Amino acid sequence: QSLGFHEELIVEHMNQITDALGLEGDLKHALVMAAKWHDRGKGRPIWQWYAGNSGLFPPLAKSTKYLHSRALGGYRHEFGSMLEAADDEDIRRHPESDLILHLIAAHHGWSRPYFRTNAWRGIDTYTTSACEEMAIEAMRRFGRVQGRYGRWGLAWLESLVRCADIGASQGQEEGI
Repeated sequence: QSLGFHEELIVEHMNQITDALGLEGDLKHALVMAAKWHDRGKGRPIWQWYAGNSGLFPPLAKSTKYLHSRALGGYRHEFGSMLEAADDEDIRRHPESDLILHLIAAHHGWSRPYFRTNAWRGIDTYTTSACEEMAIEAMRRFGRVQGRYGRWGLAWLESLVRCADIGASQGQEEGI
């Protein structure tokens, strides 16, 4: 699955989930935005190489062949996705920006409450100190959103992103 196609599918699945649950307004929009941005970090060359996409185009979200996970050296695409999303003006202005960034960071269980220090290996568009600051802010953000939604409420919101991701990943082939 290409990254663009996966993004379209997860947004579609997230809209179906939020509609079925009757979620509206800023919360629904936050979940859809988190879904849309959750895998952007897979577009980085280190992840594409790991996914066997040496040509880098189109960037893949899912592959049929992966290198051993050691090839990533600890890089977490969730961290890369969070970095990119944090630079987006629409996300920064969103009333639920903390929730959006947390859901992106935590969609595979990382950033609960922290990332390991090698999570940004291979990111050359941000300085090490900027990545370190973002990792510290991710811990603070986790505390803020957990305080706001409670541990089970936050876990539930995280699970909605995971469900949409699984739905987008399973059984849907990209048309040629």
